[in-house]
Amino acid sequence: MQVANGNTDSMYNISSETELVQVQASLKDSVRRLLLVLQEEDDDDRSRLMLIRTIHQLQSLGIAYHFHQEIRGILLSLHQQQQQQHRQHHLDLHSAALLFRMLRGLGIPASTGGTVSCFI
Repeated sequence: MQVANGNTDSMYNISSETELVQVQASLKDSVRRLLLVLQEEDDDDRSRLMLIRTIHQLQSLGIAYHFHQEIRGILLSLHQQQQQQHRQHHLDLHSAALLFRMLRGLGIPASTGGTVSCFI
């Protein structure tokens, strides 16, 4: 069996279950590093949008449960920044709605006043 690692030029040639587990762990680590890099660049609005959309894509692919702790921490951080600094992130309507849905999905009490009210 062959599994792509995101780069179309290189493929993993997996011949055993042990190798498959190693490849899976490597891919999970790559995604974790991506989330950390995007979170570190959180001061930039573009990075914030990318972070929200990346989390949404992980959820859409059905693999977000592998990164539940990281995602929860990122969303809590975004929410706390919004609450403490009373600043509105420059989010488009789609990203604001995604953030609101993800916060509510994790049980974080987000109000429409802090997330999507500027579009109403």
